Amino acid sequence: MKIKGSVFVVTGGASGLGAATSLALLNGGGKVVIYDLPRQEADAKPLVDLGATFLGIDVINEADVKRCVAKTVAMHGQIDGCICCAGMGRSELTVNRKGNPPAMSSFELIVKVNLFGTYSVCSKCAAAMIKNKKGEDGERGTIIMCANVAAFDGPEGQSSYAASKAALVGMTLPMARDLSRYGIRVNTIAPGTFATTEAGARPPRNNGQLFPKGRWGLPREWASLALELIKNKMINGETIRIDGGIRMPKL
Repeated sequence: MKIKGSVFVVTGGASGLGAATSLALLNGGGKVVIYDLPRQEADAKPLVDLGATFLGIDVINEADVKRCVAKTVAMHGQIDGCICCAGMGRSELTVNRKGNPPAMSSFELIVKVNLFGTYSVCSKCAAAMIKNKKGEDGERGTIIMCANVAAFDGPEGQSSYAASKAALVGMTLPMARDLSRYGIRVNTIAPGTFATTEAGARPPRNNGQLFPKGRWGLPREWASLALELIKNKMINGETIRIDGGIRMPKL
């Protein structure tokens, strides 16, 4: 898919990986609509100044998602790409040091945001994409989800986060198969530890063992891979790690 002139929804697009992706798309001539929490509007201002549109949303509120997708189509006539970077994490042991399990509401929130919210946005954007005119090779759209290496390596205290990200990995191929008949590709990126706004830019722990390059990943490196997945029509139904060779040990 050509980036120039195409319309892209980026969830979590006001900061971190989403902001880097929004910037890369804008620089490539794409039209970007940022879906993020209303409180993130100020963070999105530099991107809005460059031409992006900001829409406040709670991705686990289905009415919010429907409203934002409808507004995006009303503004631009169509949606060509959906990049879902919105997500959250929380560290909680399955049984804490006092012998108590965490509240189920905590586990539920992580899964709702990371899994339900991603599926809600992707499916509704896909419903808009199938109405697009076929492009070259019959392509109508592309979807990229953001998992994490926690889906494979399972750090301690990350049961809810790892489960939600592993679900995105498991959802990638069936979603790609569902949508291939419409000319819509689906891929997932699983980053290692990146210096996003949330993570900060702390020096990595266990330097050398976990980080061969001795540093965190940069959001623009994630964005670079996202743009390649948008442009390369032969990549479909895949989950690609971008982690500098990191393999999370028992910490």
